Amino acid sequence: MTNNDKIDIEKILSKGENEHFEFKKAQNEFPKEAFPTISAFANSCGGILVLGASQKNGEIYPSGISNKQKIIDDMFNGLNNPQRINKNLITNDDVMSVFYPDQDTELLLINVRAASFKEKPIYLNGNSKNTYIRQGSGDYKCSERQINAMIRDAAEDSYDSRGLIDCKLSDLDPESISTYLDLIKKNNPEHPFLLLSKEDFLVKIGAMKRDRVNDNLHCTLAGLLMFGLHSSIKEYLPHYHVEYIHKEDFLLNGKFKDRIIYDGTWGEDNLLTFFSIVQEKLFLTLNDSSAILEDGTTRAGISKLKIAIREAFVNSIIHNDFLNNIGIKITRYPHYIEFYNGGSLRISKYDFFKGGHSEPRNHYIQEMFRLINICERAGSGIPKIMDAATTYKLRAPELESSFEFVKFKLWDTTIVESGIVDNPTEKEILSFILTKTLATRKDLDSHLSIHKNTTLKYLNSLEDKGLITKVKLDGNKYYYHLKESPHMANYNFANTIYTLLNDLSNS
Repeated sequence: MTNNDKIDIEKILSKGENEHFEFKKAQNEFPKEAFPTISAFANSCGGILVLGASQKNGEIYPSGISNKQKIIDDMFNGLNNPQRINKNLITNDDVMSVFYPDQDTELLLINVRAASFKEKPIYLNGNSKNTYIRQGSGDYKCSERQINAMIRDAAEDSYDSRGLIDCKLSDLDPESISTYLDLIKKNNPEHPFLLLSKEDFLVKIGAMKRDRVNDNLHCTLAGLLMFGLHSSIKEYLPHYHVEYIHKEDFLLNGKFKDRIIYDGTWGEDNLLTFFSIVQEKLFLTLNDSSAILEDGTTRAGISKLKIAIREAFVNSIIHNDFLNNIGIKITRYPHYIEFYNGGSLRISKYDFFKGGHSEPRNHYIQEMFRLINICERAGSGIPKIMDAATTYKLRAPELESSFEFVKFKLWDTTIVESGIVDNPTEKEILSFILTKTLATRKDLDSHLSIHKNTTLKYLNSLEDKGLITKVKLDGNKYYYHLKESPHMANYNFANTIYTLLNDLSNS
């Protein structure tokens, strides 16, 4: 355990409870009602349990602890009792003592790390039905479907590797297989797989398996999903669903320009056909306004943006939980593309945006895409997406994740062009800040050739809209910069605390 005065406990208390922070009163003993929170944090994105804080009239205030060692002993006695919780993820280094500024009120911070997908579910009282997840500021019991999804994810084998004994070559679409072979030939005409028979080729790429006892061939789930006939896929996975919509506006029931959903007119809706058709349609929606260079006006080619779209699309496929009834839905809006798939995020949002390695649910499908140069090495996808956003100065990608789905929003316009502001002067201010990253009011006075009071009026307006914020640097000089979304700001604050706790425990 560590004592530390670097933690800003006042700021933590002022933010209140949310998906990353929970406060419990704990004067002389560890509160038993904190165990569901530990389960919820572990099964979600992790979090910090603050002991010695109470709530009154909606406000969190420090009530303090009086018997620190007993509280810690109570906690670890519970955590190491399998009848209380099935796995303990908390160590001595995750416990930190902090004092409120009055120096008389002591609190404990417990860092609960997120369990890896192979460690879940974390449950209570020897019963997996007592599995909790964190949503907002509450802890909620998981449904049976959610618990089963965790158990599937924890399995050693990739789910798409399983053999389907009754699924034969006749369940696969010959045209899709031929298209795949052509793609391999295009990328590498000398590839040795091209010399194999069709059956041996499909075995080699993991689309089929050969029974070791009777030598019969049957499809893998990956092979069925990648090359299957619609009827055969639906027979095995009744909830299978892939869809593309090109919308004219942002309205939920607004008009759409184009839609791809299985109707028998565009081929089988297996993953290869769906990906090939929708990727081309997405590329056709791009234009030169997608790329903006350092001077804020010069346009460039869009090759990196195409790569970003491809990577985001493939991520949706290889991480999708095909036993979930959500499926894969790609929606093209006027200023961004939304990639929506079933299943929870397997790594933290912080690690996601840093390009951390996330094992896909569908390893076999990932390898099939890799063979045709569509999917590259693990962990390279998100850095390519972020590189495109940086190169073209696009509005930052956004990620929404729950236990049921992952929704990734890839903007192909800058914040200036995304329709948030209409005023020409405000657009010019945003464009200038976008180009410079940091800008003072005097910089903007000079750039816009307007009076400082007028500049301040527009800056205040943009601050009120939540688009920019200011920071004091170089003494008393204020610099304006683009503001991150409230969700990401809250997440990044929690991650800063996690990092500080880890750094201090390792020092």
